[in-house]
Formats: sequence, structure tokens, C-alpha cells
Amino acid sequence: MKALVYHGPAQRSWDTVADPVPLDPTDIVVQIDTTTICGTDLHILKGDVPTVEQGRVLGHEAVGHVSRSSHAPLRIDALTLVGDDVVDQEIAATRLSEQLQADVAQPLAELDGLMSSLLGLPAVRAEANPLRPAVFARVLRATMADAAQQPGWPALWIRHMAPTMSRELDQLYRLLGK
Repeated sequence: MKALVYHGPAQRSWDTVADPVPLDPTDIVVQIDTTTICGTDLHILKGDVPTVEQGRVLGHEAVGHVSRSSHAPLRIDALTLVGDDVVDQEIAATRLSEQLQADVAQPLAELDGLMSSLLGLPAVRAEANPLRPAVFARVLRATMADAAQQPGWPALWIRHMAPTMSRELDQLYRLLGK
């Protein structure tokens, strides 16, 4: 299949990539009818998200239909829809994670190197760092979802916590990097 692939700041191309295949019994493959890139992809293309490695396929806002499922038969009654508030929370948490990533890029890069060294890895592997901003964003999302009294509140709180979390993570990463 063809995909828009990131090859570094301002470098992208339409590449042929492997077709996805279901791996787990609950996996499905969605044939994409139309897709677009979003603001996050534009930041990646500009080079604003240094942790994104070359080879990342861009474009995650899609519309499609199920084209293949795992070996187990796909049962429509086993599928569930999620409410708008769940989608809003996921979007807010993803945006929070991306904002935190951008805000703490420099001290985080140093911490990634330190963590990789402590883990005995031969090269820096950012994804091996258990203190990545995405971890904090997921915890915050889960905490807010558990404490929610009104639909929509968790996403609202998550959006407003970004500046404070950025400052705190920046201080934490700088302290740990010393």
C-alpha cells in the first residue's frame, strides 16, 4: 500500500509499505477510504517533534471500512462504540502528550540518553524511557476519567493542565539529568 512517510524535517515521500495484517484475535484491518494529516503531523514535518524517527507513517484521521479481521470471525455484537466524551479525552490526552513532548524536548533528550545507558542499551532508545511525557498524560487521563462527575470535564481539565505539567516535567527532567 502507499503511505505518506516522514524522512526528516521537511522531507516526506509517498512510499510503498507493507499491508497491515491482524495479529491478535480482536484485530481488524480497516481499508481507508479517505484520510488527512492533522496539526501534529505538520509539527512532525517541520521537525518540531525530535523524538519522531524517520520512517513514521503520517495521517491518522481516517474514514474507512473493515476489510479483514483476525482468524476468528468478526462478530458485530462484540464491537462497542465509545461516547464522544471518551473520544474527547483521548484527543485531549494525545494533544497533552505532544505539547509536553515539545515543551521538554531538550531535557527529555538528555534523560532518554541517561535512561538508555542505565538500561544497558547500545544506543539511545527514547521509547525505553519509562518517564516519557506520554506516560504522565495517560495517568492523568485515567485519573480524570475515574474522577469525572460530568461528561467533558476530563478533557477540559487535561487541556488546562498542560502548561503546569510542562513546567513540572521540565524541572524533573533537568534534575534527573544532573
